[in-house]
Amino acid sequence: DANGMAITPDNKVVCVGMSAQTNNDFAIARYFLGPVVNGVEEAGLSLGAFPNPTTGRLRITGIGGSSWTLVDPLGRSLDVDFSTRNGVVEADLGGLPNGAYLLICETAEGRMTERIMVRH
Repeated sequence: DANGMAITPDNKVVCVGMSAQTNNDFAIARYFLGPVVNGVEEAGLSLGAFPNPTTGRLRITGIGGSSWTLVDPLGRSLDVDFSTRNGVVEADLGGLPNGAYLLICETAEGRMTERIMVRH
């Protein structure tokens, strides 16, 4: 048997395994969607951003971050104002061009990310 595991920069895990216990070799891969702490997927933390895709105002629920960053496809941090109202974090992305962005939330528990699409 051959098995492997990789942790991505955003603390997600890819597990791969091969088995030769039968005459039929196969590969297994699973991409864990939750944050990973000490090799274990944590189900308690979850980041939800809606609407996604968005045309303007983005609402983020499920986690209170100590810092929020939006990154463009070239990895540049964008100047976006994040505000909190009634436990919901909001950001106006209406001035951004169409495209894919990465929302990064830094918390005491670690870093969480979410892919955000802007479509006008």
